[in-house]
Amino acid sequence: MTTAIANIIRDYNSGQVIQELLQNCDDARARNVVFILDKREQCCDMGTSALGRAMEPFVGPALIQYDDAIFLEKDFASLQYTGDSRKKVYCRMFRC
Repeated sequence: MTTAIANIIRDYNSGQVIQELLQNCDDARARNVVFILDKREQCCDMGTSALGRAMEPFVGPALIQYDDAIFLEKDFASLQYTGDSRKKVYCRMFRC
């Protein structure tokens, strides 16, 4: 699943990522949404960190998005089909 998400993000430009996040909030009927741009850089040598070098790609600057929509069981199930054409069929059946 992480590979599918990485491929989706790679194929979007930065404006499309924001637009997709906002569309997801709208679809989930969120009433509030917050974006935080965390510009912090990793401050220590990952080789000596408890996280280890394998975590290097996941530290550093980040865009964090929060909304107040409730994540339902069907939303967890829908994640299984991220980036998969079967998701359209699944969402028609379960009203994602």
